[in-house]
Amino acid sequence: MKERGFTLIEIIITIVILSVIGVFSFSFFSHLTMTYTMTESKRTIHQEAVYALERISRELRDAKEVKVNNNVIQFERAHATGQDSNKYIKFYKSATDLYRDSVGDSGFTTNTTHNIIAKNVSSFTVSPSGTPLPPDTEVTISLSITRGETQSYSVKVCVKNYSDTGTCTFNGRSFGGCYEDKIY
Repeated sequence: MKERGFTLIEIIITIVILSVIGVFSFSFFSHLTMTYTMTESKRTIHQEAVYALERISRELRDAKEVKVNNNVIQFERAHATGQDSNKYIKFYKSATDLYRDSVGDSGFTTNTTHNIIAKNVSSFTVSPSGTPLPPDTEVTISLSITRGETQSYSVKVCVKNYSDTGTCTFNGRSFGGCYEDKIY
């Protein structure tokens, strides 16, 4: 008479095989989760740094006169925006935050707005220094953000609307003939 069912050895072999497959599957999903978490953290830092550098670059390209002193960049904008009618802009690091201040006067005393544009900033450098910078000066802005590990970013900007002659009127889209694109 034939008996139906599994032997003890068959059951033990099946359990061992399924256990090995389970360990590999758990290990794979554990590494996948760690990789996702690490990538998400780096992506967040990257987005914050890129936003800050892009914001500074765009506004710097609309500057009339640029002053850099002790890694503080300050300038007068050629054009106000709908959201911010203040003419004078300053970017600087205080503690671990990167700030953007805008005011109505060059002394930074009236109508001041303070905005944090990046957090966990470990370094913010602007070069070269000068008050004011000569025309056609390429400004290098470097930013490092630390959250667990430090990631550093840098951008070079040539101020497009900058003129030290005072002859440019900066009205209309032609910027009084002072607009210049630099291609490197």
